[in-house]
Amino acid sequence: MTIKHNTILSALVIIGIIALLFFGIDLIRNSSSSVQDYDFEGITRPIIYPETPIQSETGSELVLFEFGDFSCPSCKKMQPVISQIKAKYSKDISFAWKNFTFLSPLSRSASIAAQCAQSQDKFWMYKIWLFSNQDKFSQGSFVAAAEAFGMDSDKFRNCLNDSEIGDFIDKDFAEAIAIGVESTPTLVIGDIAIAGVVSFEEIERVILQELAKIK
Repeated sequence: MTIKHNTILSALVIIGIIALLFFGIDLIRNSSSSVQDYDFEGITRPIIYPETPIQSETGSELVLFEFGDFSCPSCKKMQPVISQIKAKYSKDISFAWKNFTFLSPLSRSASIAAQCAQSQDKFWMYKIWLFSNQDKFSQGSFVAAAEAFGMDSDKFRNCLNDSEIGDFIDKDFAEAIAIGVESTPTLVIGDIAIAGVVSFEEIERVILQELAKIK
């Protein structure tokens, strides 16, 4: 009786292992196929895509790329410094936002909402709102803010569920990893990357150094 019971138990274990291997491999295959692959081999600088939010008064060659996460407290601390730089150097350099979203699911949702604001030409004011309201992130608050800024709320809601927007956020992240970005905030100005919260003077020094190379 014991032998028969053990035989049946062993057979069930073997069947279970076979099933686990079969379905487990299938799950891994399905999971990996849903992840977009991006080829960034050999790139050394950030890329500006049609979807990239960019501010430029003069179409300047030098761009300050800001890699950030809208949930990042340090990124929020950097915003007054970024504003100072814009006030003084907006005619000399362009400003671009790059998504390095990693802190939480709400970080990703905020990045998607910001990109949806970009599709209605409202990114930069929406960016200010996001950093000023990090403790209020929710789908409802994202939509309410869009409405307050005069966006088409139906388009905005549909955009929040657009998988192509999420793919773009992922592409920005993959690109950041490829060029060596490891944390937020990270600023890339010409050949120089600056990580962490830094002073206006430190950024200005790099801007002047990089401007000298192209003048």
